[in-house]
Amino acid sequence: MKTLYLGLAALLASTAGAANAASIGLSTNYSVEYVIRNSTSEAGAVSYNWDTNTLLVGGDEDNWNEYDLNGVLTQRALTNGFKDPEGVAYLGNGQFAVAQERTGQIFQMSDLGNGGTYRYYSGNTDSPYLSVPEASDSSFGMEGVTYDRTNGDFYVIKEDRPQGIWRVSNGDFATGASTNELLFDIETLLGLETISDISVLSNPDAFAGKGFSDNLLILSAVSEMLLEVSKTGEILSKFDLSDIGVNKIEGVTLDNMGNIYLVGEERVGGGSGLIKLARMDVAAVPEPATWAMMLGGLGLVGGAMRRRKVSVAFA
Repeated sequence: MKTLYLGLAALLASTAGAANAASIGLSTNYSVEYVIRNSTSEAGAVSYNWDTNTLLVGGDEDNWNEYDLNGVLTQRALTNGFKDPEGVAYLGNGQFAVAQERTGQIFQMSDLGNGGTYRYYSGNTDSPYLSVPEASDSSFGMEGVTYDRTNGDFYVIKEDRPQGIWRVSNGDFATGASTNELLFDIETLLGLETISDISVLSNPDAFAGKGFSDNLLILSAVSEMLLEVSKTGEILSKFDLSDIGVNKIEGVTLDNMGNIYLVGEERVGGGSGLIKLARMDVAAVPEPATWAMMLGGLGLVGGAMRRRKVSVAFA
């Protein structure tokens, strides 16, 4: 009984540590659920819409489509925007943010609610956008954007020459005002050939209150790698995308359960690719409080056994 008790106590300690670990564990807690073809030409931007539980995927030539979480096309979308959206982030209430690579601007896009028509603005003096001039470049500029719905901050990345990651806070689309902060030296710390997109771990409801919810996902299409990093640039976990069957994977997002979705321009077998990395089921692992109750119960049983008198009857 003592050995059992000590063993369970050690397990309780390790379980408590795992529950409070500051990492989602990409390589250990995620697996590929599907890799399927999607109808968005040269898909390079994706965002989860938590109001409709769908994915909005953007591609070349202003090509936008909406899918359910199984990858089934639900509607084709039309916009009046620019031709090469590089990143998209859902803001809530039918509003999206779109990254414009060349100008380093974050444009606001609205769902007009008429069966798949979105509207955003480019080139007008009254256009609603935020600007990160350091992320502008004709070929290696703003490649991705994400939105933290817990505090209203944006994060944007510059693809290369040089690479960069900025926090954009206090953003006001009406005036264009924002506070831009360079987070860390991304090239030195992460060692990626280029960076393609970014997402925050604070948005999924399943991650609320977790120790890792302040971390970021960083995607590199050229390095074929998805990284989980802290906001100081520490690499916490990785997922190798090199054998997944899709090239030029340039977009990443998460749903409310913490599942990860990626889009790429070239799927083996033709067309663009949509990938789901499913979060493994950990429901069978008892919570630390449950282990504590179990240990308490075993302690009472052990005490009762020690107090119990043994009587032996002789014939």
